[in-house]
Amino acid sequence: MITSFSLQNRNNTTPNVYKDFDIQTSVDGVNWVTHEFFSNSNRASGAMVDYSLANPLATKYVRLYFKNSLTGHAFMNLAEVNFSAYPEN
Repeated sequence: MITSFSLQNRNNTTPNVYKDFDIQTSVDGVNWVTHEFFSNSNRASGAMVDYSLANPLATKYVRLYFKNSLTGHAFMNLAEVNFSAYPEN
């Protein structure tokens, strides 16, 4: 059961920080369902940004689907991704 996650900006002067993204889950790794939309505005180098889910997600596969960057480039950068969860009963 995923309850929250955090994303860390790269620790340098790169301006290619992520902006809008979805958290998606799948039971087979092929078909994906979007559960929640998020938006980021933190450009700080090395910043760790925490996100809490409205409802915990039980899943086998999870992905973050990034839609754009704060600078409008067709790419973005991340340093680290962390998921927090607890075992499903």
